[in-house]
Amino acid sequence: MNAPTDPRVAHHITDPEGIRSLLHLPIEISGEVLGVFGIDYCAPNVFTCDEERMLESLAQCAALTTENIRLYERAKQVATYDEHQRLVHDLHDALRKPIRRQPHGRGIAERMASRRQFG
Repeated sequence: MNAPTDPRVAHHITDPEGIRSLLHLPIEISGEVLGVFGIDYCAPNVFTCDEERMLESLAQCAALTTENIRLYERAKQVATYDEHQRLVHDLHDALRKPIRRQPHGRGIAERMASRRQFG
């Protein structure tokens, strides 16, 4: 794109930098623009199809990587939530069980009582 004459260009940014040619492509996921990959030249330049394809591939890789990071973080949140739910369920079940005396505890109490009786 010819930066000095194109009306789509933000001239308040490109002019002070001396940018004469640029190629910018969005980094996009599901219609949401997350950023832009761009090549700027301070000399007039005509971009080749290979340069356009390369920049498009980089933008797509950035979008896929970002989406994978989002999915990974979401999976971690779900796993953490599921683990918390399991712990709450286990605690609930443990609290609902009646407390039982252990048979060995009664034996100790009986032995102590008999020692006092004969001791």
